[in-house]
Amino acid sequence: MSDHDGTPSTRLRVDGVLPGGLSGRYVGIGPDPARSAADPGAETGPWVEVVSLQSGEARSRRGRRLGTEPSGPGAGQALLEFGGRLLVLRDGAIAEELGPDLRSVGRVDLAGRGQAVSTRPTLDPFTGELHLLASPGGPWATHQVISSGAMTRRSRPLGDAPAPVHHLAVTRDRLVLFAAGATGIAGRRTSDPDPVRWFRTPTVAGRDVVAAHDDGGSVVVLVAGRSLERWTLDPAGGPVRRHLVDAAPLRRGCIDPALTTAPFRHLYGVGGGAEASDPGTQVVRHDLRTGRRAARDLGPHRCIRAVTFVGDPQRPSADGGGWLLAVVDDLVEHRASLVVLDAADLDRPIVATVHLPGPVRGPSDGLWSAF
Repeated sequence: MSDHDGTPSTRLRVDGVLPGGLSGRYVGIGPDPARSAADPGAETGPWVEVVSLQSGEARSRRGRRLGTEPSGPGAGQALLEFGGRLLVLRDGAIAEELGPDLRSVGRVDLAGRGQAVSTRPTLDPFTGELHLLASPGGPWATHQVISSGAMTRRSRPLGDAPAPVHHLAVTRDRLVLFAAGATGIAGRRTSDPDPVRWFRTPTVAGRDVVAAHDDGGSVVVLVAGRSLERWTLDPAGGPVRRHLVDAAPLRRGCIDPALTTAPFRHLYGVGGGAEASDPGTQVVRHDLRTGRRAARDLGPHRCIRAVTFVGDPQRPSADGGGWLLAVVDDLVEHRASLVVLDAADLDRPIVATVHLPGPVRGPSDGLWSAF
């Protein structure tokens, strides 16, 4: 049979009942599972899989190895939907577009002039613009802003940074830049830009910048890793105020991507390992307003590779009303699944489990889009 776009797909076994409102596709990217198993240390191109959920059924199309652009050892990779295209980003490479059959259509020069782009872009929920870091050949030398229709781009040089910039975030009013041992904030203008004010902060490398938002005249950044912290930066200067939200490690942090108002109440991620680098077995929800932490352990020998929040159209006004999609690898049975949990009630029995065709080895990046 074929998926909704006409390409061949395989029907997947589902335990439980998929919610009727959960209609869309989950696109995952990670290392090639076959080559990872044969040689865990080998460099491999990314492997893409699409899981379509519709009318209570699940279907899969498992993609092919990609990699028309070389990248260095340990290079990151990510998925992006922008301008009507499904793109694969790899550190040190130009973006690559995938067609409906998951084959490479060709390169997409997002930043112009053949510049490589980072794997941590930010879609602006207020304007639809894409913010990313770009460079002819690392470290990242410019902040690029691409219009929602991918027709125009603006650029801000980053030569005054105290260290190479490796990540960025945007709030309603400001740009937030992350370098080794420093965080910078500036106004969002790229033409005649405001100077960046830099603050000494812990290095973000190895951490997840989950979200950033304005709080009066300050900027608040939520950072996950060996712990979950809240950093408050005042553009007028002064030391960064650090608040420990939770001392337990948290990885793969996310919020509801549809939210445009801040501060955000709920934050989700993977927990359960003694260290941030350990495989996590728990799906975690933090209520940032009350400080309450809820967790659902999915069992021993199960490694959660990614967590994604998907809003429920029948609960649009509910804070946290939606589902959490967790990609889970069973390290004993050598198979993987897509587990659906109620984001508002992690104690509720698992809503549904979609059994994937094969394992998911190594960290993965996921992207959800509704039909």
